[in-house]
Amino acid sequence: MCVKVGVLLVLGALLALAVVLYEFALKSEPALGWLAPRPPFGAVPSPYVPSAVWGDLRPKPTNAWWTNLVVGTEPVVIAPYAVRFSGTTGIELGYGYARRTADEETVVDPFVADVAINVDGAYVLEAADELTATVKFREVTAILARGSPYLTLEAEGDLALEFPAGVARVDVTGTDAGAGSQDQEEGGEEASCGAHAGCSGLEGDCCPTSDGDYLLCCSALEKSAAATKEGDAFEVVAGDGRSWRAYMSKKLAVTVGDGSVVLQGNKYVLRLAYAPSDAAAALLDAHAATYPVAGRVFFRNFWSPYDFQWTTKSFSSSSRSPQQKEQQELLMLALPHHAASSLKVASSSSEEAGEARESELSPSLASLAGAWRCVKGPLTPVVGAVWSLTVPEAPGLPAAFPGEAPSFFASRSPRDAMTIALLAEADADAIPEDEDEVAFARASGVYSAGKRATKYASLAIAAQAAGAVDAAEKAALKAAEAVAPWLDPKTHLLKYDATYGGVCTTAGLADENADFGNGKYNDHHFHYGYHLYAAAVALEVLGLDRGLRALAGGENEKKQDGDPRRVKASLGALVADVASPLDDATPFLTTANLGPSRRRRGRRRLFPAARHKDFYDGHSWASGLFPLADGKSQESVSEASHCYYAVTLLGGVFGDWDLASWARFLLGLEVQAARTYWHVVHTDIVNLYPRIFAEHNSIVAVVGAADLHATTWFGSSPALAHLVNALPFTPLTEALLVGPYVQIAQRDVEAALDVQQDHQDDEDLAPWRSLYLQLLAVVDPDKARRRVLEMGLHDGSTAPPVLDTTQSLGAMLYWTNTRPKPPPDAPILLPLYLASTENDEVNPGAESQAGEPPGTPQNKTTTTTAKSAACDDHLKCRNLGITGDCCPAPGGVDLWCCD
Repeated sequence: MCVKVGVLLVLGALLALAVVLYEFALKSEPALGWLAPRPPFGAVPSPYVPSAVWGDLRPKPTNAWWTNLVVGTEPVVIAPYAVRFSGTTGIELGYGYARRTADEETVVDPFVADVAINVDGAYVLEAADELTATVKFREVTAILARGSPYLTLEAEGDLALEFPAGVARVDVTGTDAGAGSQDQEEGGEEASCGAHAGCSGLEGDCCPTSDGDYLLCCSALEKSAAATKEGDAFEVVAGDGRSWRAYMSKKLAVTVGDGSVVLQGNKYVLRLAYAPSDAAAALLDAHAATYPVAGRVFFRNFWSPYDFQWTTKSFSSSSRSPQQKEQQELLMLALPHHAASSLKVASSSSEEAGEARESELSPSLASLAGAWRCVKGPLTPVVGAVWSLTVPEAPGLPAAFPGEAPSFFASRSPRDAMTIALLAEADADAIPEDEDEVAFARASGVYSAGKRATKYASLAIAAQAAGAVDAAEKAALKAAEAVAPWLDPKTHLLKYDATYGGVCTTAGLADENADFGNGKYNDHHFHYGYHLYAAAVALEVLGLDRGLRALAGGENEKKQDGDPRRVKASLGALVADVASPLDDATPFLTTANLGPSRRRRGRRRLFPAARHKDFYDGHSWASGLFPLADGKSQESVSEASHCYYAVTLLGGVFGDWDLASWARFLLGLEVQAARTYWHVVHTDIVNLYPRIFAEHNSIVAVVGAADLHATTWFGSSPALAHLVNALPFTPLTEALLVGPYVQIAQRDVEAALDVQQDHQDDEDLAPWRSLYLQLLAVVDPDKARRRVLEMGLHDGSTAPPVLDTTQSLGAMLYWTNTRPKPPPDAPILLPLYLASTENDEVNPGAESQAGEPPGTPQNKTTTTTAKSAACDDHLKCRNLGITGDCCPAPGGVDLWCCD
């Protein structure tokens, strides 16, 4: 009997334990449930049929840095080069910085082919990851790697390389002279300019010059002389004077023609690189045999370093010594923000980054910083297959530690909470009731509806902080009511696009221009970020259970069929659309979230990882499946940051610390990039941009992969450029509006609004003026506070103030009253370009006898002055001893020695 009782007790205890474990398992499922078999929105095919170039890739990374490849024939920008693919012209490689144009409004590194590789036939995207993309032709595979100073090709047969600028000289190394080689002796009668019809009028040696170069005025036969040599590397000095180097994995027959070089062989690797100086050429030579074939980003948590890890291959070279082969490691180039991220490197993932070498920015490499450049500034050579980087901290960024929920509130208690409460209560009382939110959502679209929901959410936060509990509750319920239609599959406002893998608006799938291109994946992080923020605030203010019911429509007496579980799945789908984790190896998808039995059941990914994020550039790309001449682009970096802030807050609300940490990491990268590449005036990095552009702008309105614009797509005023890159004003904004930038921005915006007032209706200008007050509050909070209070002193006889759709007076006053007062001795900052006395475009790694390497622009602008044709007026031509007209020569072409 005792035994039976004991057995029953044990069984009862086990049953109780099972119940506890079951409840724990339910709670430990992904808080936002995006690993459900499918999102709650109806699945439909996209009407925008993917091109064959996509291959079998699913889900499709619609906003990746390489998407020009799959939506048209515009170039893909990989930094420092851009590469263009075509089924008819093959592969074209260009170094845009060499042809940079800059003026007061734009900086453009245009695409012009420096080298064309003749490859026929169709091509397909064979593989892609965060840092590389592999493009397969029938007999050639091109490997695009972000930050590589080489373009790498794996070839099966012969290749013809065309140099549109012409070929002035080709030097083949590791050579044996071919049977047809007819090298001319320097200084002979045939070398003189007068012996060649194209060079008539010049005196001295032209074919070749005293340096061994054949000028463009020499005939094709004289330049090539049927020159076929065998070698595993060669240098081409093009007709424009730029030096290109090529490295092969084995010796090939190299034939020089008129403006071309033909390689004959099979199964070899070819690496092409621009060499801006002798020192850069030596560095390229030393590392040419190791190349990347894949590149992944590894994330641990937001407070730890993250890694770039490249998978590499190497080839041996007969012209290099065994010692050199052993020492070769991967050579890549770092952007300015990488160098400011405590960059450490290692040879491979098996070596802890930074243990063996604290940093690869040795004096020899640091001296070459700027030898290569891109639109974001000078690039720094880095040697090593693993980079370890740290996102710098910034005031205002929320914490996301386990057990420490990120804060929805400003870091300081508000001054004069009573006045804030009064304004917030007045705003809450003015909230309209019984609005048809579904009809409003359909009429306004996803972006405007999200901004309106954020207005109520911000008001709820302000009221809560000021102690106006009833007003906070009413505003939070309205925010939830505004978001609810977008979370309800029955409204059919959103659909799951099963073709590409994403959540799109039904309107955007019907019309590619609707909802700002949402159906083609433009601006998803802007759109959904507003809704996710409003939802997070509703859950915070109302509590998790009541907040879910409100988001499901349960707080509305006319709609009692809302399902809180469905709301979690809908929120999860929106989060996954813009902030899905990298892969199952990240902590975000560990057993702590899924439970052991739920891992790796063969479920395919439904969404690409972090759809908009470019991990190499650090920021997001807003442009989706639209071809762009500049590669990719993004305007409002603040709205992008706001999206990742919203996801961080949601992670905290649900107690999903892996999600909160991951989103906080995405947010930190975005803010770092905003302060580096959007804000022209920096405290730590200066002279990224040409002087003529930086002298006239303190903000970049639109950052492209190959261009910068000072104006927005909807207006040219500097006020618009600044404010669209500051809204919406939430506690996060404190991390963006810092340092010298914010003082200069405030003065620029105030001046621009004064100018606009003379040319624009005040009603159109009013929303921007109200946003300006929140910018002003960072510099002069007392002045901004007075002006907000003045706006609130209207009565029934006067119209209420016109605000931006994200704003309410209560939230504006909360913002102004939580800004720190500047110290009385704060320096007066002038909007001057922070520059050294040297030219901001000087290339420190480029050395030549003239001090200016071929192809390096020197403060180049779109304004040009007349040049002299005389050889004596061009230093490099004069040094060659040529007299007459060189620029252009009598044949009408500029010789390579022209300045």
